[in-house]
Amino acid sequence: YSTNSELIKEGLENLSHFTVEFKARLSVFHSLTMKRSLKTTHSIIKECLEISPDSFSLNYLLSHVELLFMCGYRYRRYIDARLTHASNISIWICAVIFELSQLDYQCANSNTNATCIRIKNILERSIASQSVVRNSLLLWRLYAQFEACFGSSSLCKSVYIRGLEHCPSVKQLYTDSMKHSNIDRDIVDKLIDTMIEKELRLRAPIEEIEMLTSSRNII
Repeated sequence: YSTNSELIKEGLENLSHFTVEFKARLSVFHSLTMKRSLKTTHSIIKECLEISPDSFSLNYLLSHVELLFMCGYRYRRYIDARLTHASNISIWICAVIFELSQLDYQCANSNTNATCIRIKNILERSIASQSVVRNSLLLWRLYAQFEACFGSSSLCKSVYIRGLEHCPSVKQLYTDSMKHSNIDRDIVDKLIDTMIEKELRLRAPIEEIEMLTSSRNII
């Protein structure tokens, strides 16, 4: 009986989250197609966020509306307060996406330094926060890619090394670091040795495959 009650409760919660997200999306759609007031849409999204504060979709919609408002400072103030106690990775991702959107606009005006600093600060805060967020492969890869595009090869390499300390058994971080063009052969050899120690193989050795196939024939 308790299991059924828990399933029903979980289903109702999921339905509630779906309903508020649909309401927010519909409001944005009306604003874009029927010239509805963005102020009304902004208020509706904020109301929905009170019900589902960790929703990626709602936080992303709010950032989109703020960009239409051209009120970056207001969204930064809101998201900065959320990041102080954020244990959900979606909040950090939304913060980075918003600043990257600002970066796209500023690239045309050759004024990207301030936004790059803000993005780096957000990523540094994320990996210095709770272990749930700090051990996120997505954030480490995002940080490394950001440094590769807007920073330097040495900073990118440093991020990969730090990421491997927190996510030592994630093959994707090893392969990403190897793909980076400025990482030298010595480091690649060390990474391969570490992967072998942790049994993270890019492919199985031919000898091992032959042993497995021969053992099957014996059986």
